[in-house]
Amino acid sequence: MCGPYSHLPSVERVYANLSLQQEVQPGHAILVLSIIAAATYSWAPSDGVNGVFSSPSDANEQVSLWITAAEDVLEATSRKTAQGMILIGFIAAHIHGLHRYRVLFANALVLARDLGLHRIDHPLNSGKASTSQAEIERRVWWYLCAFDW
Repeated sequence: MCGPYSHLPSVERVYANLSLQQEVQPGHAILVLSIIAAATYSWAPSDGVNGVFSSPSDANEQVSLWITAAEDVLEATSRKTAQGMILIGFIAAHIHGLHRYRVLFANALVLARDLGLHRIDHPLNSGKASTSQAEIERRVWWYLCAFDW
């Protein structure tokens, strides 16, 4: 699944694993933490109807905590997820400034090359090229390329 909601199985899996006290894949944890950071950053007064936060400023005060938690997971994985670096960096740029994003972006670009994302469509990888994982990797690579250009 590579549509706009392709992250939903990962999010559901994180919650299912947590409720069963099972291990959570770091990439999935980074995705969930990044989504929470983005949600608390963009919290609006109309979002308060459920009583989670009393005001947008209360929600915004937590953004740095969620970013730090995602960065901690990223660090624990030895920074092996370029997608995680992009997500965390994008949100961190709005909170901590562009320098943090540039550092994470540069690391993501180097990591993507190390992981061979630039060679997904090479003839030697033809068996993998049509999988959904390959499509995700392809999109990560081309996002990094387009942004770098």
